[in-house]
Amino acid sequence: GTREPIQVEEVDGCIVWDVTLKKDTVEDKFGFAQVNGRAEFEVRLPRSEESPRLDEGPRGPEVLIVRRINEGGLLHRWNERHPEAQVLPQDRICAVNHETTVEGMQREIRSRRITLRFMRYPEHFTVNLRKNGRKLGFRIQPASLQDLRVTEVLPVGAMMAYNMEQIDGGRWHRVVLSDMCIEKANAIQGDASAIAEELKGCSEVRMRVRRNEHVFFSPQQVRQRLRMLAAFNG
Repeated sequence: GTREPIQVEEVDGCIVWDVTLKKDTVEDKFGFAQVNGRAEFEVRLPRSEESPRLDEGPRGPEVLIVRRINEGGLLHRWNERHPEAQVLPQDRICAVNHETTVEGMQREIRSRRITLRFMRYPEHFTVNLRKNGRKLGFRIQPASLQDLRVTEVLPVGAMMAYNMEQIDGGRWHRVVLSDMCIEKANAIQGDASAIAEELKGCSEVRMRVRRNEHVFFSPQQVRQRLRMLAAFNG
């Protein structure tokens, strides 16, 4: 039969949409595994010396991250009915029913009927840094001949100051974490060692960063994800 297309909105580069799942029988399972996205974020970012709250590291976002979607479960079946708004591994859950904390959402997922608010972070984003006499404050390695991988964000420097600003504004999807890739620095792209030279020599830099989360994906999921992002970005 006909059905209403799912309302998908874009918020600051993120794609956001709601999914309602309901267990009608005891056999029904929501059919997805999720992890604590706040804890995962905090592990990838050191305590900041750019922050007055020295006793604690930067706080991560109140999200769950979808790790796996099981075949035959309610979410898998929902995906098959809504190809235009499929949920994929690495999508964030930022609300379950009306709960918006990690603990509240994990509790609420045990209900028989759940409305999940999903958010997909942009694959690429731009970061502007100025050294102002400081170091940029991150370590890199070549990820390929073309781009660099951030191996560590240091507790002090321009990058951490930028990250703290994003965190304070709730822009978690714009924070640079270890394992992300730098594809471009100012006008330099396509050559990892030239990008590294540019980072070393410049006093300010505009970088294109790739989230690079599909290190956790199967090849099929990578293709599916790119197809969907392409569909949204027309």
